[in-house]
Amino acid sequence: MKVFSSLYDFFHWRESLSKSLSIGFVPTMGALHDGHLSLVSGSLSDSNLTVVSIFVNPEQFSENEDFDTYPRTLSDDLNRLKQLGVDVVFTPGIKDIYNKRVNSFSLKDPFAETLEGAARPHFFPGVINVVSRLFNIVNPDFAYFGEKDAQQLLLIERLVSSAGFSIKIVRGKTVREKNGLAMSSRNQYLSATAKGAASCLYRSLLLAKQLLLDGVVDSNIIKNEMSKIIEGEDAVVVDYISIVSLNSLREVNGRVLESVLISVAVVLEGVRLIDNLFYDSMSRPMSTL
Repeated sequence: MKVFSSLYDFFHWRESLSKSLSIGFVPTMGALHDGHLSLVSGSLSDSNLTVVSIFVNPEQFSENEDFDTYPRTLSDDLNRLKQLGVDVVFTPGIKDIYNKRVNSFSLKDPFAETLEGAARPHFFPGVINVVSRLFNIVNPDFAYFGEKDAQQLLLIERLVSSAGFSIKIVRGKTVREKNGLAMSSRNQYLSATAKGAASCLYRSLLLAKQLLLDGVVDSNIIKNEMSKIIEGEDAVVVDYISIVSLNSLREVNGRVLESVLISVAVVLEGVRLIDNLFYDSMSRPMSTL
């Protein structure tokens, strides 16, 4: 496994490759867990060569967030990636990513200003900036993103279309703890008690899906039932519960008769947790429409 920390060394390696080789790319901020590794495994299956980047991007953190304390476990990360058989790991510094030789792209999209974009206005501009730069550096054929960060995933799909990148975005299913908690690098901030309480997020999403399958299509009823489950945990503070149309990416207010993204964000022990579930309207029995 090759490890490049220099932008120029990476460029030299990338330019030496045959154009016939397919490149799979998994961008990460490190502190790798099984969710990341499932994306890596997908790339290893699909591509001739797999590149993983590890870069904690300062542009997507606000001044009061955890950039300085964000978990950094580079040695362990490299060992895990080597065991999987990854070809290249790119570990750039800030000056490598924000280099004048590297082009970036901004995305003006109303969906970037809702949900996580409303709670963290700096976040998606920072993500789109760094992801577009990494795409221009790595020039992959495939790029892998998890459904756990669904709003980010949908915006990156729009980025690829808007910017004209010749990249196929591959979605990875959310990987969960035994109690249903979606795996995240920030989960390590939580106490064992909090991790148990955090299972309410997934339980609320499963309830929403079941209500839709049972023919309950009023979005307000569904959100209220989800809220009851989450608010049953005293330590959990709800930020939002959302049902967004996958056609328009707008909040559904009323009857849910189409495919949607159901998502929730909470704060627990000072840690912001998000989770979501894609619901395909075609899975509902016809008799309930």
